[in-house]
Amino acid sequence: MPVSSKSFETQKQLTFSYPQIYKYYFDLAQIFSRRGLRILKTDSHNESRIFPHSIPLMPVLSQGNFARSIEIDDNILDLAKRNFPILDFVSGDIRTLSDDQAFDAVLDFSTIDHVQRTELMSVLGNYKRSANFVSIIVWISDTRSDRKAQSYFPKSYFENSLSQFFGSDYISTLLFSDRDAQLFHYLAGTGPAAELIDEILELGAVSLLVNKEAKFLWSIQTSQPVRWALRLGSLRRLAGRLYYRWLAR
Repeated sequence: MPVSSKSFETQKQLTFSYPQIYKYYFDLAQIFSRRGLRILKTDSHNESRIFPHSIPLMPVLSQGNFARSIEIDDNILDLAKRNFPILDFVSGDIRTLSDDQAFDAVLDFSTIDHVQRTELMSVLGNYKRSANFVSIIVWISDTRSDRKAQSYFPKSYFENSLSQFFGSDYISTLLFSDRDAQLFHYLAGTGPAAELIDEILELGAVSLLVNKEAKFLWSIQTSQPVRWALRLGSLRRLAGRLYYRWLAR
């Protein structure tokens, strides 16, 4: 069952927790490390280092595994290859994965939410055909969709699509919420990678707890009474400095 959480109230809280999200990605990669698996990672943005706070994942995934990262953007691909020349980066598209690729696990770190809804079923079919196990991190929303090039799937739509390929056996955990979108981690499939599900769920629970604590601290720091108290304190200090300057004349 998905873990429930109240939504964050301001967009600032989303940016406040981005480092925590990237840390979750890194911790997840460490769970998959040194398992003797064949792993397909579905983009190379972390390794290109174009985003603040992003942590390269391929060096971790490649330890004790055969790990390959596919990337549709040639510029991103070139940056990743330049940063990590000995790792396996290839040009590829999750919508047209070749039939000859066989992996133990497909790891999608919020890649699938960049395709259009009409392409979603095709991508999920590619994942199931390419690997026994899939790990999909995706932004989903019931209040908006298709902002710029990114699609925010309604939760019911995405889960119905998953159930068509994986039945009702897939597992999900909520990682993060903002005011109109949620970041979920979906796990489905069999094989040696499926043996890691318990560790992944434990990691997800810790991640959600960290985000809840961040929300609580942020609400204290930005609540209206606290803001007014801080402003009042600043005004009192300013008045005191002006008063002593007047006395010194």
